[in-house]
Amino acid sequence: MRVLMAAPFEAKGRYKGGISSVVNNMLLHKSALDECNLEIIKFNTCAVERAAGSDASFNKENIKNALYLYNTITDSIKENNPDILYYHSSVRYALLKDLLILRNAKIHTKIKTVIHIHFADYEKIMTGNSLIDKLILSILKKYVDVIVFLSETTMNSFVMHGIDGKKCTVIYNFNTLTLKESDINISTLNEDKIMRLLFVGTIGKRKGFFDLVKALERVDKSKYELHVCGEATDEESKELFEECKKKLKKNLVFHGFISGEERDCIYKNADIMILPSYGEGLPMVILEAFSAGCAVISTNVGAIPEILKDENGTIIEPGNIDALSQAISFYIDNPKILFEIQKNNFQYSSKFTCEEFIYRVSEACKKGDNSE
Repeated sequence: MRVLMAAPFEAKGRYKGGISSVVNNMLLHKSALDECNLEIIKFNTCAVERAAGSDASFNKENIKNALYLYNTITDSIKENNPDILYYHSSVRYALLKDLLILRNAKIHTKIKTVIHIHFADYEKIMTGNSLIDKLILSILKKYVDVIVFLSETTMNSFVMHGIDGKKCTVIYNFNTLTLKESDINISTLNEDKIMRLLFVGTIGKRKGFFDLVKALERVDKSKYELHVCGEATDEESKELFEECKKKLKKNLVFHGFISGEERDCIYKNADIMILPSYGEGLPMVILEAFSAGCAVISTNVGAIPEILKDENGTIIEPGNIDALSQAISFYIDNPKILFEIQKNNFQYSSKFTCEEFIYRVSEACKKGDNSE
């Protein structure tokens, strides 16, 4: 199958994780792609240089980017002659924009279409505007042949709103670390050991980073070290982050955006990965934490409750500072429980591989072929 894959292969100023990380890691697994008979033709949806925090907002750069994609995707289909247009999208007006581009391509080329929605909460995926949401659902019903969701819960929500369940499927994300079991530093904690906490992601309110800092103010500073990997994408977050540095002082180690061996090293030396988000799809950072033998503390949003169980860590409500600080302190005070979770998570991570992801993508591309 020749698949024209529309996705942000090049960040062009945007945050380098998320969808970009998913699609670019797929391309690294050529043997799995060959085994599934998938030939990926890249169509970069980040054609215009834009600011990292400009997602889903109305501004000149985003409009210029959308018009470029709208006008060029049909030409790309005619030039490359793919069997399928596989479009990676996100939420709200960004999703609407992508659906309008996909609809235009469908009308002009009749190509089979797949849309992969990288979020896992119906209310946050939709705009909240009844007319626009009706338009989104209408395009999904009429012009999209297969819809890929990150969670069963999200898929069921769309089915309840009139989407045909036969055209829907669920594909969980995958971890991108290259660690082997011998690389993982799982060890019991003694009373004098510093707990290595890890936050990976955009430094801002949505990811709950500032909640984490508030929670850590209630934890014994002699017991932990917080490693922060990511970037602040707006001026307010940058200012707040500077204040956090002053509060935590030597307890905070800032790495910025990480990748490759540096990323693997930071993960494998961490004890707990903490992601107290207010909104998510299925965060790859949680799957990466599993594969590094980390316990996980996160929130009950998106697809997280479908994969994060009691044997993997702790789930709290977004914004619950007390619960967050208590969860951190619990693992500090109970190293034997932490040790068992760490061992379990490395084994559990084998369910979330790029090879399995690619297989599911190939099955999504074939979905409905027998009846068409």
